[in-house]
Amino acid sequence: MTTDTAPYSRPGPATGSVHVLSVHDLAVSGGGVARLDGMTVFLDRGLPGETLRCRITERKPRFARAEVLETVTPSPDTAPSFCAFSDACGGCAWTTLSYPAQLAWKERQVKETLRRIGKVDFDRAGYLPIIPSPRPTRYRNKMEFAFGFEGDAPALGLRQRNSRAVVPVADCSLCALPVTDILAVTRQWMREKNLAPYDGKNGFLRFLVVRCPDYTPDGAPRCLVECITTPGGHTRDTEALGKLLMEKTPATGFLHSIRAAGADVAYGEKTVVSLGETTVRERFGDVVLEAPVRAFLQANTAAAALLYEQVREYAEKENTGTVWDMYCGVGGIALFLAKEGRVVRGIETVDEAVRFARKNAAASPGDHAFIRDDAGLAATKLFPRPDLVVTDPPRAGMSPGLRRAILELHPSRVIAISCDAASLARDVAALGSAYRVESARAVDLFPHTPHIETVALLSLSSG
Repeated sequence: MTTDTAPYSRPGPATGSVHVLSVHDLAVSGGGVARLDGMTVFLDRGLPGETLRCRITERKPRFARAEVLETVTPSPDTAPSFCAFSDACGGCAWTTLSYPAQLAWKERQVKETLRRIGKVDFDRAGYLPIIPSPRPTRYRNKMEFAFGFEGDAPALGLRQRNSRAVVPVADCSLCALPVTDILAVTRQWMREKNLAPYDGKNGFLRFLVVRCPDYTPDGAPRCLVECITTPGGHTRDTEALGKLLMEKTPATGFLHSIRAAGADVAYGEKTVVSLGETTVRERFGDVVLEAPVRAFLQANTAAAALLYEQVREYAEKENTGTVWDMYCGVGGIALFLAKEGRVVRGIETVDEAVRFARKNAAASPGDHAFIRDDAGLAATKLFPRPDLVVTDPPRAGMSPGLRRAILELHPSRVIAISCDAASLARDVAALGSAYRVESARAVDLFPHTPHIETVALLSLSSG
């Protein structure tokens, strides 16, 4: 996948000019990539092998951007879209790219990124085939819907492609459980209460987050719904929404959370109303995790279980038994590995996640403990010292402190996990003075999007 561009000295295409372009690559954002008189052109959509009629919308010294006006020749990898809203909705980049082709492009992206940024020599390092998602659709246990506007009308749905406008979808084919009733009831409530979406300055309604775990102990579907708003009151109104949802839909719990910060992130800062079940329980392989609403859980349950199995397979290459799980969250990977008779210590900065990790550990066998601390700082004082360090950091990658600590502690192996191949590659490069990549594998947790999870096994270099 294309990420870089070369300097360009010729005049280049004029803004507003129309051209017929052939797509030869995919950008890391998911759109198509073409070339025009030697200049790289990033398209708002497009699949490799397509010929498209496009209008230049932006001209930079090194590249241009263009919008697609018409498909002249379709890609040989085109597949029928599974989504009725794909022409407008910006949630998925690849609704018309066949799933085998998606996997091939993601695998190429991971290998190219690790080779280019991480300096990984795949003549020496093993690369295992990508693991597909068991379910290409209906795989997400969490969906974030946005309140906004369709034209001038209040709307609830998903963001329009390259826009702040909202497409009022009736359902989302990525959501594990159909959410038609949840969206319909919420829209009706919004109209009846005459509550305005937040527009960045004014308004009340921000997000509706729906969590529908695969794990259902009694076989009945269950959802936890969180309505995120500005701190504008209306608690009686939102409590009424919660009662309606629990009466008319699969919702078994409801939260009204407020967010004062301006960043457009579906994350509540404080809960002001709660009804019914207010945590999520999910099973990953043989481990059941309970998590509070603001804790991180992998969104694709079935694929995440396969990712954890790959981590366990890599961990089995280390015969001795002390493991540190950095950025452990509510304990998923740590408890996966503790079942194998190892000494496992999990480190996490979020107090609430640590409390739930300890709660989850109470029902799981093994020698495990969970510590609230910064990953880099904890590594300087935690005992026993690790034979294996597992890291699953946020998208930005490991903290500099953790990188330094790993180089000082010299565990025999490191298992590095990331949802961003570039940040993983930067971490690999930073550890390259002492470690080499022994094996790597991509796991597709996000079908129909350009996102991909990658796990790499690093071993101490012999030299």
